[in-house]
Amino acid sequence: MRASLTAIFACVALASLSAAPSWRSILKQPADWYGSAEALAVGQAVIAYQNETGGWPKNTDMTAPPSAEFLARSAKEKAPTIDNGGTTTQIRLLARIAQATGDEHLTVAVRRGLRYLLDAQYDNGGWPQFYPLRKGYYSHITYNDNAMVNVLEILRDAAAGEEVWAGLVDEAMRAEMRQAVERGLACILATQVRVDGRLTVWCAQHDENTLEPAPARKFEPASLSGAESVGIVRFLMSVEQPSPQLVTAVKAAVAWFEATALPGKRAERSKEDQVLLDDPKSDTWARFYELGTDRPIFLGRDAVVHYDLTEVEHERRTGYGYYGSWAQDLIGKEYLAWLRQLARQSEHPVLFIAGDSTAADKPRLTDPERGWGQALREIVKPGWHVDNRALNGRSTKSFIDEGRWDELLADLRAGDWVIIQFGHNDEKVNSPDRYTDPAPGGTYRANLTRFVHEVRARGAHPVLAPSVARRKWNDAGTDLVPTHGDYPDAVRAVAAAEGVPLLEMEERTTALERSLGLEDSKALHLWYDEGALPTRPAGVQDDTHYSPMGARRVAILVAEELRRLELPIAEMVDWTAISEAPTP
Repeated sequence: MRASLTAIFACVALASLSAAPSWRSILKQPADWYGSAEALAVGQAVIAYQNETGGWPKNTDMTAPPSAEFLARSAKEKAPTIDNGGTTTQIRLLARIAQATGDEHLTVAVRRGLRYLLDAQYDNGGWPQFYPLRKGYYSHITYNDNAMVNVLEILRDAAAGEEVWAGLVDEAMRAEMRQAVERGLACILATQVRVDGRLTVWCAQHDENTLEPAPARKFEPASLSGAESVGIVRFLMSVEQPSPQLVTAVKAAVAWFEATALPGKRAERSKEDQVLLDDPKSDTWARFYELGTDRPIFLGRDAVVHYDLTEVEHERRTGYGYYGSWAQDLIGKEYLAWLRQLARQSEHPVLFIAGDSTAADKPRLTDPERGWGQALREIVKPGWHVDNRALNGRSTKSFIDEGRWDELLADLRAGDWVIIQFGHNDEKVNSPDRYTDPAPGGTYRANLTRFVHEVRARGAHPVLAPSVARRKWNDAGTDLVPTHGDYPDAVRAVAAAEGVPLLEMEERTTALERSLGLEDSKALHLWYDEGALPTRPAGVQDDTHYSPMGARRVAILVAEELRRLELPIAEMVDWTAISEAPTP
């Protein structure tokens, strides 16, 4: 019996290996699969579906030749499109198989597909959902389901002529594709919706003539998209040498995502319903936001606007994604990486920050915690960059031991500046992986001295800063109590010994806390009652870390210190923007 079962399992395994992959996973196969006889057979089947215009239809399994049922469909049902991965999926697949097998028929099909995409582009740079054009919303510039972004990505990759595209397309066509991508980028920037002078994001469709937001199906209104706009921003961030206009567009879109999030919520859709659940670790966005108000809106097949999803019919609630966590990784991870990449490309000196959580970027923009280094980035002139390497929980010791310091040095160029502020975690005696001794000859001063020497060895400029003050008041609530012991004086001693500029951040932040008093100084930090903050439902009373208002106030103090010391890097600060902005 055991032998029989073994034989059965072996047969099943062999059958699984020989079975063609599903169309849904066709671009996710192991690299060697695309050179197999099975892949070649799939490629030949895909060619049989190619329209005379060079495009392909959507929502069709093409792992096998066209069936009688498919052939019997109307021309409209088989119309070529870029919707739902149509055409772009087929081109990418055939390019991989053609490169791996050398099959010329597949290469020709790839070129025809790329030509289809080039022919379909409007003069304004956009793409319709269907080409040849169909009446109705199908002719709108289509960002829906990443249709236009998919086209731009494939043209960009093919134009580069690398990897799977090597030798498949000649230089003339590559040049044409590069021009198409440039026009597409211009279209994206031109269609970014501006509300009362403020740049926001994009609609899923835009009118092909006016470029204004446009509706599609009855439940897809002209609106701001919390879904499709994510793919657009990702594409913009992939541009290697972004223009100032593109950088502005990305930053404005991220700010919109931050402002329109539904923090502490997780969407769940099932056959029963689509609901939002409380989840402090998750953030959600609506698919449609009302133009002019940024309110989430929901429409059913009756095209009536609702502000509550429960008012939409059950069939739509369970059959359409009105909510999603689309922007969570974009604004929490990818955006910060993109800002760091921009800094590497800067024509101006870059201001690096090495430090702890009080300065660090907080990737979850839907939560109020901010670092002053994060806020400093928001008050510099266009074209200047802050590369914030500060991280939560780090001391001089752990920053070195984890390789963080070496990573910073690797990106440091001659003429750059580095603000170094540690101490909060160096003080932790019971944390041997972080504690350092501030006494003369101790590890804290040694680490700071090492930082200074190694920055200067690269032709860059070190700046030291004692830790910012904690909000710790005496029992009477009449004065602030120092909490950093000997560490601030240790920083001052190293600065004096090495001739390094010193930002007096302990003194400046102590004065700031005192000026606000016992109660009002809470606004600089994270003070929220239970239930007041979706991302921290239990409430929080944190006297160390900063709120957005506190981070900005401290960032301005840093900028003022740079100016007081007459350091050349102070040129990066946009003093006009600071003076014109309302006091937080």
